[in-house]
Amino acid sequence: MNLSALRTSGLLFLVLVAASRMLAGEDNPYKGTWRGPSRFGAAEQVLIIDKVGGQWYVIGLVLDKGKRVTQFNSQDVTFDAEKGLSYREAFKMPGTAPAQVTLILDKDKTQLRAVTVLPDKTMVEYKLKKDTGTFKGSDLIKKPEVKPPVFAADDIARLEGTWQGKLSFEVDMFWTLRRTKDDWKVAGELKKGDKLVARFDGVSVKADSQTKEIVFTADFKTIVYDFGSKATFAASANANELQYRVLESGKINGRTFGPMFRVGMETPPEKPPIPIVKNPVKKPMNDADVLGAGGGTGLAFTPNGKQLVAGNQRGSVHVMNVEDEKIVQTIDAHKDGVSALSLSPNGKILATGGRDKLVKLWDLETGKLLHTLEGFNRPVTAVTFSGDGNLIAAAEAQATQTGLPPAKIMIWQATDGKRTMVAPSDATGLAFSPDGKTLVSNGGRYTNPKMGAQTIFSIQFWNIKGTLAGAVQGNVGIIYRVRWAPTGTLIAWSGENNQVFVYDRATSKVRFVLPVNERYIHDLAFTRDGKKLVTLAEKGVVRVWDMGTGKQIATSEDHLGPVRHLALSPDGTRYAVAGAGQPHVAIYALPK
Repeated sequence: MNLSALRTSGLLFLVLVAASRMLAGEDNPYKGTWRGPSRFGAAEQVLIIDKVGGQWYVIGLVLDKGKRVTQFNSQDVTFDAEKGLSYREAFKMPGTAPAQVTLILDKDKTQLRAVTVLPDKTMVEYKLKKDTGTFKGSDLIKKPEVKPPVFAADDIARLEGTWQGKLSFEVDMFWTLRRTKDDWKVAGELKKGDKLVARFDGVSVKADSQTKEIVFTADFKTIVYDFGSKATFAASANANELQYRVLESGKINGRTFGPMFRVGMETPPEKPPIPIVKNPVKKPMNDADVLGAGGGTGLAFTPNGKQLVAGNQRGSVHVMNVEDEKIVQTIDAHKDGVSALSLSPNGKILATGGRDKLVKLWDLETGKLLHTLEGFNRPVTAVTFSGDGNLIAAAEAQATQTGLPPAKIMIWQATDGKRTMVAPSDATGLAFSPDGKTLVSNGGRYTNPKMGAQTIFSIQFWNIKGTLAGAVQGNVGIIYRVRWAPTGTLIAWSGENNQVFVYDRATSKVRFVLPVNERYIHDLAFTRDGKKLVTLAEKGVVRVWDMGTGKQIATSEDHLGPVRHLALSPDGTRYAVAGAGQPHVAIYALPK
């Protein structure tokens, strides 16, 4: 992010997060004001390491010619006498991704070596010197009012009781929280069916009336795959539902789970299964000789909803009337299989991506090849049109060996096939913003040392000239698809971590975390009005979610084997699914 963007934002965020392990001692040599270069070009920074309201913080100021441009705050502050002081920058402005910083004090205690690791793993080093000037923490930072924990606060008291929820698709979790006179007691069990899998006692239990959470460490008596032998949770609740976050564990720090429901109360019932149109697409799309044993590789309804387009691993694309099941067009698109497809908004141009590293544009009505778009070194993984149909974006698979050319995303003009953008990233999901000015992809990844060096996959935002315009932490685990709501600022992504994230680009915040409870969520789609989101899990479970509340509306599991591809009809009344290794396509009714 450049200085002008920082300056024009005019936003100062004072979200001060208490350190997970506080620095000890008033005479700590790191305490004070430090000044030196920053990662923002010619600008310098001032770091204030201070004790405010009984807590330690690292506050940063970015200065341009002595004038304050912006301010950042720290999260997850930790201190180790040998390894130094570590924290994560808390910029919450578009285009400024958080960086992990480690400060190491030199021997004479007058200089800090700052090692900054950016989300893309780029490492930047600079040195800061002790500053004796006018920048003082007490002068620049408003001291927060610190109140002692109030264990009897009404919002925290709602947590008391026994709760039941899903840890995974097969494992149920039970928590019991009880408040004593001066403390809280926590215990829990994990069950797979009727079989007890693990039991834990909560230790170091703390209640915080400001965050309305209880924080505790679960000491599991049996090692649990997802959490390891110990995990630290934070839990909050309303009258009937409990949500919890994993603060620290062996594998899945930062993830949010829930809801859990009170035992003894009726779990809110799901609506009846979606009415099924019993596979009206029998022939020839249900014929193994059409899709082949490899199954479908992409689906799309035409804008009028009267035809369905399906690709397969044999390299062909079939266009079929939905009502009379007649194939009206067959295109031999790619010699090594179709790996992705997309229809232009007016339904006239079909874009296909293949394992032959090519993107091709076709006249859907005549089957005529319009353009062949080249430039990839590996199979194409995603293609998508902009909302006005003028641009087509595509991505390729990541390199699996060192020394190979890096993966990239490219954009072309749909009218003449002229390439207009190249960006260095791989992705399996792409989507344009409704105005066509921003492209979102799911290809970013970096390693978070605080999560056991586990790879974190991120969502990246690109302007159509190829400049990275921002990034958001996505999943611990591969992200399969990302979608942008046609009429607004909501973006949803899914993958292999049991959840779907719904992010609001306007506020730069995650609006909902949908507890899908199936590990592999292969596809998802917004309705045209953006009011519903439909998710598809590999085992064939389709769920419909209300984007106003984040609540599940309905579900259907009556599908013909494993499915991986989903398409919604334009009027939002039906959806189609294609199998993984299944030769058929099926169409079902969707609740209005």
